[in-house]
Amino acid sequence: MIHVTSMSEEQLDEVSHLMAEAFLAEEGIFPALELTEERIAKYLKALVRFSVKCGELYMVSEKGEGYIAYADSRYEKAPFIASARMLWESIDALGWDGFMKYTSLLSQAGSSQEQTFRTRFQPFINVSMLVIPVAYQHQGYMRLMLEEVFSKADEEGLPVLLETDSEYKMERYRHLGLEIASKHTVGHGMNYYNMIRYPKHRV
Repeated sequence: MIHVTSMSEEQLDEVSHLMAEAFLAEEGIFPALELTEERIAKYLKALVRFSVKCGELYMVSEKGEGYIAYADSRYEKAPFIASARMLWESIDALGWDGFMKYTSLLSQAGSSQEQTFRTRFQPFINVSMLVIPVAYQHQGYMRLMLEEVFSKADEEGLPVLLETDSEYKMERYRHLGLEIASKHTVGHGMNYYNMIRYPKHRV
């Protein structure tokens, strides 16, 4: 995989629209917001920009077959300015009502595995974003990206944490080695899954 260290505004726009198309084509929180694809893309642009600034974004190749953002909790870095910009851009993208609806749905999911591990001061690798553009789905890129993360996690003896609001993705993640840590029902009858993969050995 390629570590993405910078993106132009044009690249950010292109990637965020591909991501919005992928998210809106399946079940989950984004379709439930009932916002235009343009607004969702604008929100995802803020997340992608933030992931790049934090050094957490990777892609399969220059073709953009898949994108994943992950970080080792021991070395995370979230610049204050980048965090503030992401929050402002998120509200601007979704609108105040959309932003509040989004955060309300997430709050119904309860405490995440990430919060639990942080409270216990237990290190982990967190996958905060995983997207396969529609044109490249069902071609093994999800497995490719996750297996690279799993390999790094095994080297360090760390669990991998991941969350999803898609039952289809949950089943795919289970097939690839993650298990359900907890499940919560949120608005619109959706389920939110906290998932985990334990390392093959622990240091």
